[in-house]
Amino acid sequence: LYRVTVNRKVKIFGGLGPYIALNTNGTEKGFMMLDSAVGSTHYAIKRTIDDKLKFESGLSNPSQNISRVAPIDIGLDILVGCQYKRWQFSMSYNRGFTQLYRTNEFNAGNAFWMWTVGYQLFGKERSARL
Repeated sequence: LYRVTVNRKVKIFGGLGPYIALNTNGTEKGFMMLDSAVGSTHYAIKRTIDDKLKFESGLSNPSQNISRVAPIDIGLDILVGCQYKRWQFSMSYNRGFTQLYRTNEFNAGNAFWMWTVGYQLFGKERSARL
């Protein structure tokens, strides 16, 4: 994390770094459309998915109630923000490099934006002593 002091009240900061995330619990919820054929007639069946996640490697198969998610996600975080007096405003983009959820049809990973607002309750700014 790097910080630049604009004046006595305003500071700008930014950073870049790796992250490691541990998946602990979760549930896969949603719907799945299944095609069924009897003779020349086709039926579409809507099936509800409500499966507890298993944190292990391997393929998921929602039609058999098997939902697997990789136990660890590794990625990169990019952060920018500013501080005005004791208030901090920042935003970051996080991009995971792990294939967290895999089936025969697709792979899913992790990517998200995050905005934060913070207020410093205790402590005070200290200058570096040389």
